[in-house]
Amino acid sequence: TRGVTKEMYFSDDGFAMGIAYCLAITKQTRKFEALHWVDSVRSKLKLDTKQLEVQQNARALKEAKIKEEKEKESRKQSTFSFFSLGKKQTEEKTMDEDYEDMEEVHLLQLSSKRLEAMRRETEQLFFSLSSAQIFFKRTDVDT
Repeated sequence: TRGVTKEMYFSDDGFAMGIAYCLAITKQTRKFEALHWVDSVRSKLKLDTKQLEVQQNARALKEAKIKEEKEKESRKQSTFSFFSLGKKQTEEKTMDEDYEDMEEVHLLQLSSKRLEAMRRETEQLFFSLSSAQIFFKRTDVDT
């Protein structure tokens, strides 16, 4: 069918249930929790988010600077419009720069969407894992 996309997630409940089961059977639940894996994944995602924000802010500053330079150039060209030597070369250079700028913006947008999807998926995994561990929690033995 058209318009239907198949998405695969590693945060499927079966995966979390399997992990919780294996940890319970091998009595490794406490050792797994001692790794603080959930905290380290969350901090890694926060760090990646901050780095992306820095890149986006740098991109915004660069874009503002380019816009300002284009305005200056257009004012200069309107003043000296009869001197059109080398105009074609500057137009080609501008088109190449615009294409590179569009690529950079697109890459930052894709990175942002990918990072947000990863964050949502890992949170879903953490919730599923926490829920699954409840099923295998033993009250008679400290695991």
